[in-house]
Amino acid sequence: MKEGTYDEVGGWVGDALQVRPGAELALRAYVHNGAADLPETVARETRMTIDLPTCAGKSIAITSRISAANTTPSAVWDSVVLKSPTPFRMEMVLGSARLLTVPNPADGLLLPDRIGTSGGALIGSHKADGNFGGNYNNTAIVTMRVRILPAT
Repeated sequence: MKEGTYDEVGGWVGDALQVRPGAELALRAYVHNGAADLPETVARETRMTIDLPTCAGKSIAITSRISAANTTPSAVWDSVVLKSPTPFRMEMVLGSARLLTVPNPADGLLLPDRIGTSGGALIGSHKADGNFGGNYNNTAIVTMRVRILPAT
């Protein structure tokens, strides 16, 4: 994750970021199926959910979760904590979620805004169809933008 106005190479941070109301953040999740690239190792019904809490506070966690119907474990997740000296809330920039894949590396594929809800959105290694192949030639990156707003 990094502040959305930071255009230089690098600038990505780890598990915590200081924010301020008025900022826009770029969220990014790397997706990789560690299995061999074989038809029988394709993760099926692969779905990503990015939990954006609707509460206000001085410390708010965003959790991304990837799940599939036929994998063990059935889900993996990671979180980042946003912190501010003043209370804030956040909202997804609608239309900003993208799936960057090997066949679509530049602008990627538009993902539905429901990725920021509990239902999530299907993702895949070549298109957003829920099928995610193994090995590094099938990796993807999911990106999304979030606005930081004053608590109301």
